[in-house]
Amino acid sequence: MNHKTASLITVVLLTALSASANAFRVTPYVQRPATNAMTIMWLMQEDGQGTVAWQEIGGTGRGSATTTPRLATEFSYLPSQTNYPNHFLPFTIPYQHRHRITGLKPDTRYRYTVTCGGRTYSNQFRTAPAVARPFRFICFSDSETQPESTGYKVTWEDPQDNNSSRKYFIDQTTGYASNTAVIVRRSPELLLFAGDLAEMGSKQVDWDEFWRHNAGPINDLAGSIPFLASPGNHEYHDYFTEAGEMGMRKYLSYFEFEPNGAPVPEDQQERFHRLDYGKATFLFLDLNNGLDSDPAKDTNLYLHEATCRAPLFHETSEQYKWLEAQLADAQRRGNFIFIISHQCPYSVGYHGRFNNENGEALSGTATRMLTPLLLRYGVTAWLAGHDELYEHSLLHGEEIRPDGSTNAASLHVYDVGMAGDGLRGQVRLPTRTRTRSSAPTSTPRKSGRTACSSMAASTTATSRSTLRLTPPATGRRASRRSMSSSQPTRRVSHTASTAAPMTTRSS
Repeated sequence: MNHKTASLITVVLLTALSASANAFRVTPYVQRPATNAMTIMWLMQEDGQGTVAWQEIGGTGRGSATTTPRLATEFSYLPSQTNYPNHFLPFTIPYQHRHRITGLKPDTRYRYTVTCGGRTYSNQFRTAPAVARPFRFICFSDSETQPESTGYKVTWEDPQDNNSSRKYFIDQTTGYASNTAVIVRRSPELLLFAGDLAEMGSKQVDWDEFWRHNAGPINDLAGSIPFLASPGNHEYHDYFTEAGEMGMRKYLSYFEFEPNGAPVPEDQQERFHRLDYGKATFLFLDLNNGLDSDPAKDTNLYLHEATCRAPLFHETSEQYKWLEAQLADAQRRGNFIFIISHQCPYSVGYHGRFNNENGEALSGTATRMLTPLLLRYGVTAWLAGHDELYEHSLLHGEEIRPDGSTNAASLHVYDVGMAGDGLRGQVRLPTRTRTRSSAPTSTPRKSGRTACSSMAASTTATSRSTLRLTPPATGRRASRRSMSSSQPTRRVSHTASTAAPMTTRSS
């Protein structure tokens, strides 16, 4: 028996054990980090109170609390979703526990222990820093987990052969598990996900598979690393039915984010949100639905304002106004500013095409209308996904400081859709003439090709004058993946201005 087979059997046995008695359905994980608080959440197989105890590492702070669960009916299974391969949990509704620990010290490590249903789980977390210091976070997206992906290798397009049927060299389960193992070794303080966590948001088995990788038998990195996210189009999937909002109810129940405080309905309070961490401000956006009246201003032609609860993002929308207020505040504080969304404004992949171009209906190009605003407030980077590849674009413009003075600005745009859904191969996009355009939302682009890279970008930040953006850490599999590509990675440079037409070019 080789080591790969042994590892798979171990995972299967651990997962099967988790289905017995009152086991953890999702092991405890940390949410909503703050300088003085942290939330602990977990899911159990059966009803029953739990306890969570915490102890300051190297200090005297300690405490404990009792939790009373709720029956999490939003995590139920539809009859059509109870016959899937490689799914090891019973098709029953779990019980969710949640406790927010308050009164903690800033930038301090705590050990915590959860006892529930005769089971015990221990881990540790670190509260957010109150002052500037270096820290690392990792952002990636597009795991799109589903149990039937185990053992299945997706088609990997070959740009040199349109009739190629080559397969990606690993399956999703192996790829995603490899990435989470790398993340743990890199020891980030935050893990940011730019959408498309589960393959279909309305399918509970796909969410079960997601947590198996992040708070379960494959890996429990979410037990110590705060996990924050922006929703992707797959969280709203199935598009054509009420199941789209069923998926978002699951998403919103699994996570706890800081309410945005915008004048929006309660169920939109955490669809876009903010986190301040040391000298960094992270703004998480929901860009999954634009204006139905204009495909050029929409990111999903299958979702409609009348039936979808996704907030809009055009200039008069509440999300846009909230975003500008947060940008202005973060700029006054002198913080690094990071935008996290699923849709990527610039891409040489499938979703870099405009809507209705070659059948495209999920274009990210409509989000380009945000770039003048982000440049105006000196945003450091926009981290996105959607196209399952690694790509870096750079936009140049002008920041307007609070005192009215101006400063040259550069906005880094990253597509980090590399979590493990089987990276897409290079694609040939229709060649378009390079021209100048009067608006970022309609800028023609020259087509390009890109080679895929591994994992997500990590960042170490101290002050706005010393920021280091590092490319993905690559291991043996990543090197093989890059070597398998027939074209070198292309960096696409985009030039934009808040007050002048934008020119884009491939380089």
